[in-house]
Amino acid sequence: MIFAMSYKTLKNTALIGLSAFGLSAIAAEEKELETLWIHGSIENIETLSGSAQSIDADTLEQLNTADIHEVVTQVPGVYVREEDGFGLRPNIGIRGAASERSQNITLMEDGILIKPSPYSAPAAYYFPNIARIQRIDVFKGPSAVKYGPRTVGGAINLITRQPEATRNGFVEASYGSFNTRKLHAVYGDKLGSENISYLIDALHLGSDGFKDLDTGGDTGFTRNDINLRIGWTPQASSGTTQHRFDLKIGFADEDSDETYLGLSDADFAADPTRRYVGSQLDRFTSEHKQIHLFHLAEFDNGLELHTKVYLNTFDRSWNRVDGLFDINNDREDNNFDITSILLAPTTGVNREFFSLLDGSGNSSTLPTQSGFGIDITNNQRDYRSYGVDVSARKTIELADWQHDLEAGIRLHEDYVERNHTGRGHAVENQQLIAVGTPFQKVINKDESRALALYLKDSITQGPWRYDLGLRFVDIQSERSDRLDPTSNATNDESAVLAAAGVFYQYTESLGFLAGIHRGYSPAGPGPQGGTADPEESVNIEYGVRYNSPVFSGEAIAFFSDYSNLIGRCRANDISCNQGESFNGGSVHVSGLELRGSYEKELNSELTLPISFNYTLTQSEFQESFDSSFNQWGSVSKGDELPYTPEHTLRLDIGIQAYSWDTSIAVKYRSDLRETATTAPSQIAPLANQTIDSLTTVDWTSNYHVNDNLSIQAKVQNLTDEVKIVSRRPIGARPNKPRSFIASAKYRF
Repeated sequence: MIFAMSYKTLKNTALIGLSAFGLSAIAAEEKELETLWIHGSIENIETLSGSAQSIDADTLEQLNTADIHEVVTQVPGVYVREEDGFGLRPNIGIRGAASERSQNITLMEDGILIKPSPYSAPAAYYFPNIARIQRIDVFKGPSAVKYGPRTVGGAINLITRQPEATRNGFVEASYGSFNTRKLHAVYGDKLGSENISYLIDALHLGSDGFKDLDTGGDTGFTRNDINLRIGWTPQASSGTTQHRFDLKIGFADEDSDETYLGLSDADFAADPTRRYVGSQLDRFTSEHKQIHLFHLAEFDNGLELHTKVYLNTFDRSWNRVDGLFDINNDREDNNFDITSILLAPTTGVNREFFSLLDGSGNSSTLPTQSGFGIDITNNQRDYRSYGVDVSARKTIELADWQHDLEAGIRLHEDYVERNHTGRGHAVENQQLIAVGTPFQKVINKDESRALALYLKDSITQGPWRYDLGLRFVDIQSERSDRLDPTSNATNDESAVLAAAGVFYQYTESLGFLAGIHRGYSPAGPGPQGGTADPEESVNIEYGVRYNSPVFSGEAIAFFSDYSNLIGRCRANDISCNQGESFNGGSVHVSGLELRGSYEKELNSELTLPISFNYTLTQSEFQESFDSSFNQWGSVSKGDELPYTPEHTLRLDIGIQAYSWDTSIAVKYRSDLRETATTAPSQIAPLANQTIDSLTTVDWTSNYHVNDNLSIQAKVQNLTDEVKIVSRRPIGARPNKPRSFIASAKYRF
């Protein structure tokens, strides 16, 4: 039942709420931030008792990138795993939460859940184009508890441009290596009266890609994105309720020649930007549509009421290599997986199968495996998510204590319909020829209905601030499978989550903070009755922040005690069913986040800005077990989490003058493990494989011709350091090689 709470749940909540915290420090000179009503942010992000960071419009303009990976490396405690080199399908993790398709973080646009199906299928196959974002807020620790549905690692909120009551906008054009281009136009103005304003944001992105297909042709992408926003502030007399309405309508599409298929290590060493013949038909297409309606009411008694009503649709098709096909018997062959073939392409029968992938062999003339081909599967999926989100805030003064009370409720539904159709293809003279008849591989639907409630009280007295939060979630999900009704399942989950934090302003520049919260990530619908339990954790952080006119920085230590780690099977995983969830038992994740910025005036005309962030992360499984989830395999106590770097570092050094600036960014990421296990096994073919450390350097220079016109030149990966950054989904994949891009922007 939706409001059912077990004794164990209530007891755990009480224990967390009564836990003592350690010290910590917060930074920050008080400064008033503009209230972003559309986001619901009504407090200075710098003074939260939980760790949080904002990436503002100036920083985003300086970065001038379409790749979200490049942006979030500004924030300590955030990890990324590259896949295609352009950030088309981001992989972002926070504080040990797995980065795979960003599925273990809460992702929002203007405070609205924006993943295609955040409860039923949380992998972020859609991600908003960063070019139309004006600010990014990253919440970690207790500060993330009110967002959900995933509160273990944290939440990212992407805040888009808002309409203003004055004429404004810009036109921007960029061009660079690999025929990479961007055209972006934004125009806004008032409409008829000062009370109605609108904003049109139109964007085109594209590239021919930096990989070289053996048979020729593009390996890049095109994206289009157009959004209309209309804001209305009705006229109100003094002392009466103030209202604000906003309507946002958006459409985005993508057509990319992207593939899951990577390279063998030997071929990567010879040419890391090569793409095999077998991937020549791989193509991803999608359409995203959204309607978001916002309302803010400010009552004369100080109460603020925020309402969001939303509908998101996402339809995608990914035609791609999915395995081997037995042409003689007109069926797919599951005895060999491509990952294992790429790891040992010259061993035994793998040599013949590998020749189909790289085009050196023909299906009709293989020595012992004649009649084998490649299974090309069209992964067609339709996603929907919709709901209503209402929150209220009011400040109450009681003696010397100020209470900023906030409460919210969200009713949400989403689903994903999968229709995966495979077809065999013979390889003849480096061409793929369709054979046989298409066959159904997957026809199922996962759907979820969720209720979320939260209550938060920020209490201040003098230099002290206390944040107390409580969240309740109830999720009902189900799977229906047309091909295998025995896997139909329902799953009901509910939890009570508590968070608490304390902040002490020790001096004008120095402050301390500490916090604790219970993290939760739902298991969702899945086959075999949804056998996995939700992911739960207890998370603690404490640290210090310092802020002065010359230097500001912070040091925050964190510890997460996972009682029930969760992993999710994807289409490229072997030995598991797509969408199935697995439990990994107890895991400890601990670390340290450092962030600092320094600005020195060299003389009356030149300024030297320096900023850095560093993250140390250590992780350990607390028990041994065997899992059919191949990212884990046969885990031994003490094994580390896969794809979680021990060290990440970013250092930015620049020089600024009145009309120009230039900067260098150095980014470092230490070695990664492909799987938790180090023992070779059939379940985890990538066991014992590692990803080497990577250091890249970017250079950016801006020249401001006048108040309206600016130009930028940028070189990414200046030293042309190209390494394997992942062997997932299938095979070795490179980061983007050295590339140059120039842009011009005219504002009005």
